Amino acid sequence: MADTEEKSPAEEAEVKAPEKVYFYDSAGSYWPDEPLDKLWVMLYGDGRYASPQHEAADFHEARWITVLGSSNCGAADFEPGNAVYSDRLRSWAEARRAGGYRARVYTDLSNLPWAWDLCAGLKNVVWWIATLDGTERTAEELVEFIKVEHKINVPITTKEIWGLQFEGGPNSAYDKSVLLGTW
Repeated sequence: MADTEEKSPAEEAEVKAPEKVYFYDSAGSYWPDEPLDKLWVMLYGDGRYASPQHEAADFHEARWITVLGSSNCGAADFEPGNAVYSDRLRSWAEARRAGGYRARVYTDLSNLPWAWDLCAGLKNVVWWIATLDGTERTAEELVEFIKVEHKINVPITTKEIWGLQFEGGPNSAYDKSVLLGTW
């Protein structure tokens, strides 16, 4: 895959989101019924649902997801069936760190402990957590939900939470997330 034009660490820090940002991802080209240039999206950079690089220009903001472990992509989709659903996750996050970039790990609650262990000690990793329960939460509420309600024993903090995917799932045209960190 060609360079996905990930922003440099300095540029990345400059992308200040409005007070609240919803962003979307889709395994197809299905998006909310809004003008594309208003949407913040995560596009697949590799794998079965890879989007052409030029498609990113259609949106207000776009980042890239890898299922294979490409360090050109800023997020890894840590789900069964994806190549990055293995120790490859750590290699991907280390490659992102070597380039001076954040590594956003997408995972659901059941896979969070394993993903956490694989990324242990890597300070560039932030978390995009899927609950898909229809409830939007703040970072503080999500940390409590993880630790108290689900009794998941990982030392995650609010500063490590990047996003929450709260709507969508395998039978939806697209997934909806709320940005809880810096884009």
